[in-house]
Amino acid sequence: MSSPPYNPQTTPVRRKAAVAVIVRQQRLLVIRRSQKVAAPGKLCFPGGGILPDETEHDAVVREIAEEMGVMCFPQQKIWHSQTSWGTEVAWWSADIAADAQLQINEEEVAEFFWLHPTQLHAHADLLPSNHEFLTAWKLAKFTIAGFSDPFVPLADG
Repeated sequence: MSSPPYNPQTTPVRRKAAVAVIVRQQRLLVIRRSQKVAAPGKLCFPGGGILPDETEHDAVVREIAEEMGVMCFPQQKIWHSQTSWGTEVAWWSADIAADAQLQINEEEVAEFFWLHPTQLHAHADLLPSNHEFLTAWKLAKFTIAGFSDPFVPLADG
């Protein structure tokens, strides 16, 4: 017997998460998840679970500090979604200092990249929820500062 199709109205929320969308020179900060966490080896935006009594904003700050070793400054919630496995995700635009030196927590992050949306959207290792986020962005369900047309490839690749 197969599972019923995913329906956000009937799929119960099992967990809440917050994700940081950080832009630098028309590229997005993306991590490859370590082999020690769920969905090992997948590419995704940095972020993670929201602790009890923690706000989305505070979760973004904590998760970026834990994963990337830097302070981030969440600006605004730009989108929300629910995964097929019941995680409700809050997507926040956030900034880091221009001279911030990213230092990954190898328990959670294998490596990081700065990728243009066209590069990321086409990546085979992209976490499905992140693909949905990029598709929603491409469909203009929200905008992100720093991009005039995020799905036109950059001239320099």
